[in-house]
Amino acid sequence: MEITDTDSYQFTKPGYLGEAVPISVREIRVMGVHGEVSYDEQRNSVITFPEGDYLISYEGDLDGNSFSALFKTPYNVTISLPGVYFVDNPLLGYVSQGGSVLVGENQTTILWESTRYAEIRFYDELRLFILSVFGTIWVVFMIILLFGYYSMRAASRRE
Repeated sequence: MEITDTDSYQFTKPGYLGEAVPISVREIRVMGVHGEVSYDEQRNSVITFPEGDYLISYEGDLDGNSFSALFKTPYNVTISLPGVYFVDNPLLGYVSQGGSVLVGENQTTILWESTRYAEIRFYDELRLFILSVFGTIWVVFMIILLFGYYSMRAASRRE
């Protein structure tokens, strides 16, 4: 994510009431104009560095198949998903307001410009298959029920 004119950043996720909850992250990289910048780790998932414009990248664990980030000031956010994940089905996937989705050969990239909140829900082919099977079972079940209803109604009209 890109940050501008700042000297610290806290890694958080939104809590149940929208509050910022600190998260554990690893492989933190703070990149400045002239390359990688050293940083100090503070308490509550806060890192500090000299004031400036930076690109911060990190790895962290996801809860389920979603990612959300809440910021105090607007940031440019980019999320890259491997090609096995998708966000385009509205029943399974979600991209918060302002996010633009770019689908490439081996990855899906979601971009937000100057946002205070970014959220995605993604899925893989297995979840899409399960949704298709579930939908097909329900459609077949409804056809059987409707056929039975109309058969009974037609039989009662003949009498």
